This record gives sequence, C-alpha cells and structure tokens, in this order.
Amino acid sequence: MMNIDDGSGACIYDFRARFSNGQYLERFQVNVCQIADYYYTR
Repeated sequence: MMNIDDGSGACIYDFRARFSNGQYLERFQVNVCQIADYYYTR
C-alpha cells in the first residue's frame, strides 16, 4: 500500500513495480484521481 499524494494536485502518474524475482511491470498515464485501488496483473 502506498500514498502518492504529493500535494501538487496532479492526477496522471506512471507506475513501475519491481518484483522479488527481478521482473518489473510498467503502467503509464494512470489517473489516480479516478481510482481508489490499483492492482498489477499479468
């Protein structure tokens, strides 16, 4: 769980998750003002 509210009011972020096996997934242009939860799926 994380809080990405940096006080700027920005809504669009790029996410990158790195997993314990060294793999990573990237998601671009995620509008965090329109979602409450975000999950990575393959």
